[in-house]
Amino acid sequence: MKDRIKKIRTDAGLSQSDFAKKLSISRSAICKLEYGENQPSEQTLKLIQETFSVNGNWLRTGEGDPYVSHKISDMIPVIQLSKEDQEALAMFNMMFQSYTQLDSKSKSGVRSFIKHFLEQLTKSTGSQRDVHSTSKSNASVIFQKQV
Repeated sequence: MKDRIKKIRTDAGLSQSDFAKKLSISRSAICKLEYGENQPSEQTLKLIQETFSVNGNWLRTGEGDPYVSHKISDMIPVIQLSKEDQEALAMFNMMFQSYTQLDSKSKSGVRSFIKHFLEQLTKSTGSQRDVHSTSKSNASVIFQKQV
């Protein structure tokens, strides 16, 4: 497991200190994990999985792919999509991948924006343009509050 933990850290381009900060543990704890002196707690394993999108089975056993996919297209059934829908799906993929890298406070702001956008979309009796304008202005307020 020590080599897999080191791989995750080096794949992320992080020093032991930076990796430790992301996991809220000490640099010496990371050093001991990477040298095999200590075994990670279940809590630390779960934190590594969540923070770095790691496949838990691979982390524990070395079996399977190291990383979990965050592509929306990998999570939905294969269907025939129009060119426009494929383009929209690609944009959603990029947004979701960016979202997974945000801190908790920023994620909360994004979720608030999406929730508001969907509420406006379903309530709207006007044009899609009106919904877009309303949501865009509210998004600015939401993100300004979060920053």
